Amino acid sequence: MTANDDARVRAVLGRPVDNLKIPSLIFVDGVGFRAARVQLARSLTVERSGVTLCLHHLIAGFERTELSYDIRGLPAPAKPMAEDTETISLHTTLIADGYKESAHAQGWPRRFGSNFAQTVSLPALPPATRRVELVIEVEHLGAWRLATELVQAEGPGRVDITGTAERDGVTIQVTAIATDARTTAIELEVVRPKGVAHVRGIGGLFGFRRDASALILRDEHGRIYPERFRPVRALREDERDYAVFPPLASDAHDLELEVPTIFLEEGGRRAELDLERLPITCRLGPYSLTVVGRQLTSIQEGEAPARPMTELSVETGGWVGSRRLIAPWEGFADGNPTALSFIGGMRASAPEPVRRLLLDHALAGPNPRRLVLQHLLVEVRGLWRIPVKRPPSAALPD
Repeated sequence: MTANDDARVRAVLGRPVDNLKIPSLIFVDGVGFRAARVQLARSLTVERSGVTLCLHHLIAGFERTELSYDIRGLPAPAKPMAEDTETISLHTTLIADGYKESAHAQGWPRRFGSNFAQTVSLPALPPATRRVELVIEVEHLGAWRLATELVQAEGPGRVDITGTAERDGVTIQVTAIATDARTTAIELEVVRPKGVAHVRGIGGLFGFRRDASALILRDEHGRIYPERFRPVRALREDERDYAVFPPLASDAHDLELEVPTIFLEEGGRRAELDLERLPITCRLGPYSLTVVGRQLTSIQEGEAPARPMTELSVETGGWVGSRRLIAPWEGFADGNPTALSFIGGMRASAPEPVRRLLLDHALAGPNPRRLVLQHLLVEVRGLWRIPVKRPPSAALPD
C-alpha cells in the first residue's frame, strides 16, 4: 500500500479509520512512505567475475513486497544493436517458507551501458516471514543467490498535511510529513496541468536533485534545512515524490518548502521537418527548434562495434516566460518510431537544452529525410514557496 493508496482509502471511508486496522504508513529511507512490516537489515553486495550485484532494499508490506537492486560492470555486447534487439533479460525469484514468487523483465537495453537498476514488485510475504532467499538470474551471466534475514520495519510515521503553491499555472502540493530524531521526510507532488502528459521531475529529471536543483526547507526562525542527497529509484506512475532533510529543531513549527524548478512532458505539440532542406526551423507551440545541420557519425560503447548514426545539430529558442524547451521527447523518422538520443547524455540534476540529436540507423535508416517531433520535455522555473505546518503529531517527544 503506497501513500496514494492510503489517501484513497481514507477519502472513501472517512475518519477515524483506526478501528478498521488500515495499516499505518512509515517513512523508509531510500524507498518512501510504505505500510511495511519487515525489511532488509542492511544492503547486500555480491561480486562475481567483475560483475557486482547490490541489493539495496527489500520491503515486505501488507499488500506487496518490493525490492530494488542494481548490477554493475556488465561486459560489452559483441555486435551492433538496434533499439530492442539485445536486452538484459532478468528473472527475479523470492523464496520463503510457503512462498515462491517470480517476476520476469526484459530489463535494460545493452546499448545504454554496463550498469542498470531494477525495481521489482511481488505479492506480500507471509506475515511470519523473517528469512528469505533471493535468486536473480541474468541472461548469459548466470544466477546470483542471496539469503538474508529480515527485521522489523522501523521509521517515522506518516502524518497527512496540506500545503500548496501555484506559479505559471502549475500547482505543487505537500501531502505528508514524517519526522524523527534523525530525519525529516516530506511528500509532495505536482498537480498535473492540462496538456501535460507526464510530470518528469521535481527539481531535477526523475527526482535526481543536487546542488542548485535541490529543495530547501526553512523554519520560522530562519534556519535552513538543505535537502539530503538520496539514491534515486524509479517512481511508479501512481507514486508521489518525497524529499529528505535533517531533523527539525524542537521549536520549528511553521515551515516553508522551496522548489526551484520542475520538468514536464507536454503533449499536443507536433512538427514535421524536412531534413533535406537545412537549416530549418519549426514551431512547437510557443517553442522553436532549429535543425542547423546534419552529419554521419557513430557511437562506440566499450568493445562493441561502432553503431552508425545521423547526428543533427539543433538550437532551441531559449526561455519563453518561465518555460524553455529542453528536448523533443518522441520522434518518427520517415514514419518509423525512433529513439532520440542526446550526445553526451543529459545531466538529470541540471538538464540543459539539447544541442545534438542522434538518430540510430537501425531504426531511422541510413538517410532519414523527414523527421516528426512530438511530446516535449519542458523546464518550468520557480520558485514555488509552499507553506508547511508541522502538526503536533509530527513533533519529537520530549
